[in-house]
Amino acid sequence: MTAFLEEVAKTKLVATDGSVDEAVYQQILGMRELRDIFVDYLGTKLTYSSDAASEGDGLFSLLEGLLNLFQPINGSQLPSESQDGFRFLARELILCFVACALRLSRDGILCRLFDEQFVLDSRGDGPKLRMFVAFDGERRSIDVARNARLKLNRSSLTADLIKERVAQRTPSFNDLMEADLLLSLRSGLHFSNYRSVWRPVTLVFAESDSAPFRLFLKGWGPRVAGRLLNILGCASPEEFLSLFEEWRNRSNGFQHFVPGDGWGVDVGRWVAVGQVQALVGRGIKAAVTQTGATGQP
Repeated sequence: MTAFLEEVAKTKLVATDGSVDEAVYQQILGMRELRDIFVDYLGTKLTYSSDAASEGDGLFSLLEGLLNLFQPINGSQLPSESQDGFRFLARELILCFVACALRLSRDGILCRLFDEQFVLDSRGDGPKLRMFVAFDGERRSIDVARNARLKLNRSSLTADLIKERVAQRTPSFNDLMEADLLLSLRSGLHFSNYRSVWRPVTLVFAESDSAPFRLFLKGWGPRVAGRLLNILGCASPEEFLSLFEEWRNRSNGFQHFVPGDGWGVDVGRWVAVGQVQALVGRGIKAAVTQTGATGQP
């Protein structure tokens, strides 16, 4: 995948004739084919490989390369926002990664993503280790500057662009929303720093009072709940409920969980917390074969 990273790097902005947000927007549009190439590769890789965490070595090297692409460049005359195209692509590819891994039941590789420590070259301060939430970098040129300049009044242009680029391909946009929610849930349960929680921007398209997402509606069944607990890094339904309640309290009832919402949404409904409470109430013990580590970002 070195060639893929090289193609992504070729789209780097070196100068802009006008507003940075327009240049970034055009860069994002131009990288759509690269996004599709990655999804095709990902589908093939996950379909024909085993679920051993080591099978994902090449994918994780690629993701680490993407993470380093959108770091500030020393001596550059362009603002940090000029790297927002790379930030957008990295976030989009993480969603595709999680959605594909879920669809193909590649739980070992998925858990590795949640536990992996990516090496970040901090441009002078020495290398640093970062968890998956580092891929959720702000894209201010798109979500703030472009939104304001064109008076679009959108909750999240990032979410709009991700939805537009799905078309009829797999994974579907609903799959990507589910992946976004899972990334937020996993980080919210284990990372106490509010700023270290993944922000599920695509959920601006979800109804607050909608039914639970399919992953959680089916995943909390008595015979299969162990799989979901493993993915979430929880040893038991009781631990999940305890961590979820702590997260709810830290976030003041999930205020600002999705862009444009200051009142809080019913995240518990989306992840079917009621079903987990029912498991505990009935005294059902879900078997967890492996629990991922919960390193800090």
